[in-house]
Amino acid sequence: MPRNYLLLLTMTFMLLSANLALAIEINSVSPNRISPGDNLFVTFRDAQQPPRLIIGNQTLVPLQDDAGVIFYQVPNIPAGEYSLLFLDEGNIRTSSFRLTIAEPVPMIDSLSPSIIAECAEDIEKEISVLGRNFLQVSRLLVDGSLVESSVISQEQITFDASPLRVGTHGIQVVNPAGSKSVPFSLYVNNVPVINEVSVGDSYTNHYELVIKGGNFFQQSTLLVTEAPPGLIGVPPRQKVVWGKGRRTSPNSLVDQENEDYLFYEDCNTLIYFRFPLSGQQRDMTLKVINPDGKASQSYDLLAN
Repeated sequence: MPRNYLLLLTMTFMLLSANLALAIEINSVSPNRISPGDNLFVTFRDAQQPPRLIIGNQTLVPLQDDAGVIFYQVPNIPAGEYSLLFLDEGNIRTSSFRLTIAEPVPMIDSLSPSIIAECAEDIEKEISVLGRNFLQVSRLLVDGSLVESSVISQEQITFDASPLRVGTHGIQVVNPAGSKSVPFSLYVNNVPVINEVSVGDSYTNHYELVIKGGNFFQQSTLLVTEAPPGLIGVPPRQKVVWGKGRRTSPNSLVDQENEDYLFYEDCNTLIYFRFPLSGQQRDMTLKVINPDGKASQSYDLLAN
């Protein structure tokens, strides 16, 4: 065999051996069980640049954190076991490593709103559950029981909280394989609140103070604290104003009883019919008290 031919064979063998020696291989994979959205750390041997990974039908681009560590972010792919492949100069390479994609664990970040008034309008009782890892087939639990809900996106689920009674309720999202979020609290509140007080209609011997707020009941009472006008050093006096039916008719603008009373219009409105002893204005404080003893914050105003 000619010497030149032997030399050519030797050089070819050496080049092939060098290429084989430099073939990229996966050294390690961490973790080997992971959920979509998590970071996968893969180390390679003989790789000048980290290659792209292939999981299922998804191609993953290598990323780098602030410390220079290379990682891959797992996309939203179905749970299951996958062979870990990679691209080497455009060619798909296999490896002995397998990766288990677990169903993502749902997480609730917040509720909007997280506190609702018992007497709020129905539209105000639509709750948005905001978080991560929600699936189209995710379900919603309220106090451990399934409720009807709508999955808006991977970050939002909505439901109607109208049937819920007063108190604290645990909200959870559960995915098909059974993974559940940590319970998040929704509070249905029945504490009365006064938002504003304005003067309503005036009559011959009395007038209306219209109290706007929330969580008022037909049995609510009004605690009125007022300072006597023009008297210095006299402590304020308190009186309880009870609810009654509206007594003044359009044909009779005079109420003969001359006693303050409270009229329940709806759970957001009370009308205080007030019979002043004089037209002189004075400092006054109003507080709504519900039958269960819950009371609003004091509301200060100037009225006669």
